[in-house]
Amino acid sequence: MLILTNSKMGIDRSSAWTDTRQLTLAVEKTMHLRVGLCKSSPDAQYYLNGSTLRTVDEVRDLGIFVDANMSFKAHINVIVAKAHLRANRIICCFLSRDIESLTRAFVTYVRPLVEYCSQVWSPCTIGQIKRLESVQTVFTKKLPGMFQMNGIKPLLRLYTKKDLVRIVLITGLSL
Repeated sequence: MLILTNSKMGIDRSSAWTDTRQLTLAVEKTMHLRVGLCKSSPDAQYYLNGSTLRTVDEVRDLGIFVDANMSFKAHINVIVAKAHLRANRIICCFLSRDIESLTRAFVTYVRPLVEYCSQVWSPCTIGQIKRLESVQTVFTKKLPGMFQMNGIKPLLRLYTKKDLVRIVLITGLSL
């Protein structure tokens, strides 16, 4: 109950703060996302400026889809779909079949989409990593005469044994 009271007080304080500065909050864009496994008050209602906030299971914030379990599965599904579309457009729209040009286009137009805010939603399961890598794998298979893209390291094999030893030596961790 203390968490519920603190949350409501936080919303009231935020509303008061914006009112004193003559700012308006977009109530229709403000949502309530219950995160975690806490069993306290799942039917809690929150109000902002007299309007009830929508309770959602998933929300998009700064381009990242966040769900109640913080799994980012929906986010990964969305960016993998967008990245496949972009990679396919590169293959279809480029008249040149020069591997260097196509690789540069992939790195310029597709890779940023996959890497955007990856520190926040970092894939933690092998399945998620393989889904992300599938974008590069499919693109590579469509290149003429190429079966493995050189110069672009897959996420699953990002660190070599030498890199891991260097990390252990720098951080002072023990194996």
